[in-house]
Amino acid sequence: MKIKRLQIHGFGKMKDQDIRFSSPVTVLAGPNEAGKSTVLQFVRSMLYGIPSRAYPAERYEPPGGGRHGGVLTAESDDGSIWTISRHASAD
Repeated sequence: MKIKRLQIHGFGKMKDQDIRFSSPVTVLAGPNEAGKSTVLQFVRSMLYGIPSRAYPAERYEPPGGGRHGGVLTAESDDGSIWTISRHASAD
């Protein structure tokens, strides 16, 4: 399975980001505070669920509020497209 696209609606400091992956291998590189760890935690949250408020360090709530979550699109080996959409409840 290959991740093809990340649509980050609100996650940590990232808001309204659309990231597309087209090459077989992708390396995220950048200076400190560029968002590499935020993207990794976003992928984890899309695959396994957004952590509850009991785990604020892993939750990555948007500091200014707003919609928390996004969409991950992946392609399987047989070419089928999978879309995972998760958003935190506003509790």
